[in-house]
Amino acid sequence: MASNPISNERFGRGTICSGIQIFRDRKNKTLALSQASYIDKIVVKYSTQNSKRGLLPFRHGLTLFKEQCPMTPQDVEEMRHIPYASAVGSLMYAMLCTRPDICYAVGIVRYTDSDFQTDRDSRKSTSGSVFTLNGGAVVWRSIKQGCIADSTMEAEYVAACEAAKEAVWLRKFLIDLEVVPNMSKPITFYCDNSGAVANSRDPRSHKRGKHIERKYNLIREIVHRGDVIVTQIASTHNVADPFTKPLTAKVFEGHLESLGLRDMPHLT
Repeated sequence: MASNPISNERFGRGTICSGIQIFRDRKNKTLALSQASYIDKIVVKYSTQNSKRGLLPFRHGLTLFKEQCPMTPQDVEEMRHIPYASAVGSLMYAMLCTRPDICYAVGIVRYTDSDFQTDRDSRKSTSGSVFTLNGGAVVWRSIKQGCIADSTMEAEYVAACEAAKEAVWLRKFLIDLEVVPNMSKPITFYCDNSGAVANSRDPRSHKRGKHIERKYNLIREIVHRGDVIVTQIASTHNVADPFTKPLTAKVFEGHLESLGLRDMPHLT
């Protein structure tokens, strides 16, 4: 794996590794990751240098569905000359490495959320979750659920179960690394739906939840085992929101700091 030295006005000498710029602030004992150069290359590659700069990766209120896809033979042929899949793939690399804020648009504390039946074609909900450690996002996810939920509680419960399984893996991983103190304690797990929080501990309403697939009840075992503690949080403070739905600029920007995303000083 090749790496090259670089410098930064604030963080000093750094390294480029796999397209990621790594800077170390010895004074504040922090590390910063940036893919500014990689993103600049993407902009040039797909000839979007003159595009209008947007404040959001996905406009609030915008809904995408299959009827918007090319339908006529002429439209399909025109689309063949547009490197759409390649562009999305390039963005996915940035999303996976340093840009969790574009996760929804491109598709330790664990926040979990779900947006009810956001997929207009399949009526399936979107699960979103993010782990933060020492003020920065370390693992994040935005994915369409595999089942159709008939209530917000069910959608949130499914999202919570998937997030809880990830929490078990991360907790074991950090225990093995021995770099994070107090990992013997459960991971605090925030969810903004009271019904999902209650059902993750014990079944409350058999009528509302008896049809839910049994595999999602695994979260109860994870909770009772002491791997996670499920706690309710206000929706306005749920950092997982950007992973499930388009937000207004004010709300979206408010979550960026909680994810540990900052504007980098000018790179030289």
